[in-house]
Amino acid sequence: MEKLNLETVRLNIQLTKRCNQRCKSCNSYHIDDTIKELSVEEVERFINEACLIFPIKNIAFTGGEPTLYKDILSVAKIASKKSPFVSITTNGIYCTSKERVNELLDAGINRFSFSYHGIGIHDKFCGVNGSEERIRRAIDWLVEEREKGKEIYM
Repeated sequence: MEKLNLETVRLNIQLTKRCNQRCKSCNSYHIDDTIKELSVEEVERFINEACLIFPIKNIAFTGGEPTLYKDILSVAKIASKKSPFVSITTNGIYCTSKERVNELLDAGINRFSFSYHGIGIHDKFCGVNGSEERIRRAIDWLVEEREKGKEIYM
């Protein structure tokens, strides 16, 4: 049995199964599970209990598309009080402006993974025109903020 490395424990939380893209490799766009999504209080309790058991170094929000979870900023703030790294895996749909990117940063998200399916083919693969350009702009804005001194990982 492999020994658990307690220096790198990451807590993954799937906030929603819903997605607003139609990627060829996934069927989350068929799911409407809003009723099954955890409340902010339930997510907070889950984070608190996990942090009592393990030395959590990274809390990662996933989905579907985690920014479709209506309280993404609230749960990110909660997570940032418990862990030095708060991650999100996103299709970038939330990142339509510098202000919205900064909302995620201000809420405590400091690690970003964008679901990107290839130069020139991304929009066709995910079924949303303009998605590739949105991701590229979001990355540019995050790089600008990192150059200003914010600790941001991509």
